[in-house]
Parts: sequence; structure tokens; C-alpha cells
Amino acid sequence: MNSSLTSVFRVGRRGLYFFALVLLMTEFVEASELDSPNSANQVLSVKDTKRLGFDIGLLGAPHPALMSVSLGYHFLEFLRFSGGVGFMNRSDEALKTYGTTVGVEVRGFLPKQDFSPTCGFGLSSIHISSETTDGKPSATSLPLSGFDQSGSQVYLLAGVDWVSTTGMHFEVAYQVSLRAGIHGTPVIQAGWYFDSF
Repeated sequence: MNSSLTSVFRVGRRGLYFFALVLLMTEFVEASELDSPNSANQVLSVKDTKRLGFDIGLLGAPHPALMSVSLGYHFLEFLRFSGGVGFMNRSDEALKTYGTTVGVEVRGFLPKQDFSPTCGFGLSSIHISSETTDGKPSATSLPLSGFDQSGSQVYLLAGVDWVSTTGMHFEVAYQVSLRAGIHGTPVIQAGWYFDSF
């Protein structure tokens, strides 16, 4: 009972940190709107023109993954939807464990900013399989970021995101699972976004 109560408090504290970050970003948005000139005279941001793109991640998203590939779409200049697949593995002298993660994410940004703080959430599902070192299937597996069997999760992310005027994209963030016992991981992604069709 005590360990389950501790895990509830841990998840609640993560949610509180995320909520504080969202409030801080809201303050930045309001401040940038107050400081900006008449919106009719503003040029489009890069995220308005470079809508569709791809990313390759080292410690990437969806969570958890060591390597990932994802597609993203700037639905609005301050909102990106993305979906991807990630891979990870682990081995010791007796077992090899493989994980494949499929997930979707939503990220928010500051409007009219090419370099911006970002925060969002994702939903992912990981499939885990194991085999012995001689290639036979195994019912037991080594933990992958806290997952010792296939499952799904909701997670939060926060970091910084940049899309250049040529379309090059770079993101550094940190992901925290709302599922108890799952490790948080950093995200490093790079890719390219293309002009709207």
C-alpha cells in the first residue's frame, strides 16, 4: 500500500511540474502578443510555411526509443502533430530483448517563433519480445526503460524546438511517463520540414 501511494505522489508531482510549465508558456504567449505589432503586418512564421516533415531521433520519440523515425505536421503555427516508430534493445549473457514502440504526439510552441520552448503529450504502445542467446523464444525479458512486458502509456514532454528558414529541424526535450515505474528519457531529434503543398 505504501509503495502504491508513493507512486501516486510521484505521478502527481510530474503532472504538477508539467502544469507549471504550461502556465509559464501561456505567460510567454501573452507577453509576445502584447509586444507584437498589428498582426496584419506580420510575415508568416517558418512553421506556417514549412508544414510537413520528418525527423530521425537518437533517444527519440515516441517514448521509449533509442532510435526513431517520425513524421510531423504543423497543423497551426503553434501546434504540431506527429507519429512515429522507435526501436530499442538490451542483452546480457543469457537473453536478448527487443522493443518496438509506435506512438503519436502533440506539441505546442510559441506563436511566430522559429526557436521556441515546446511542451506536449504523447500516447505510445511498446511491443517487447525476447530470445535466449542461442535464438530460442523466451517468456522472460530484460526491462526496457521500465517496461518488462508489452504495454502502453501516456507521457508528457518539454524542451526546445527550432525550425530554420530552410526547413532544417532540431529538438531537444525530456519525456516523463505518467505510468508508474517507467523511466523518463531525453529526446534528441533532427530532420527537415518542407514547404506547404
